[in-house]
Amino acid sequence: MLNLSSKQKQSVRKASIHRVLAIRLAITAAIISLLLSVIVILTERGKVGEVVLDRALQGAAHFSIQAGYLLDKPGLPEDADSLIYVSN
Repeated sequence: MLNLSSKQKQSVRKASIHRVLAIRLAITAAIISLLLSVIVILTERGKVGEVVLDRALQGAAHFSIQAGYLLDKPGLPEDADSLIYVSN
């Protein structure tokens, strides 16, 4: 067995405590970052959905404005409504 002096034993204990604290700190940091990332993902997903919907509505309104005069022209076929309204 190793015969260590009391200073050496104390040094080994301090190093062991520092190692344990460093590991615990790393695990805690990982858990906190995981929780924060989940919260951010959930909140930002809703914001992105709203932005996508707004952009789609703006695009549809822009298209209606740009193409409205073409659709109001005389000479469209009788079943022009079937060309405009596409059913799902």
